[in-house]
Amino acid sequence: MQPVATKTTIAICESEKTAITMSLFIKDTIWIATGSKQNLKRELLQPLKNYNILLFPDCGEFEDWNKKAME
Repeated sequence: MQPVATKTTIAICESEKTAITMSLFIKDTIWIATGSKQNLKRELLQPLKNYNILLFPDCGEFEDWNKKAME
């Protein structure tokens, strides 16, 4: 098993089920969930600032999450 410290890409999605499922298929990425579309917040993401982050918003949330990502 590879230590977490060597992983540099974090994928963020809304659903916990999606994060768990995707972690089975894309193992070289850390998958985490926001728990709701409103939980993608700068202050909650601050500890991840030194990682490569990929966002996977739910359908219809691209514009909102893209705006937050640009902040």
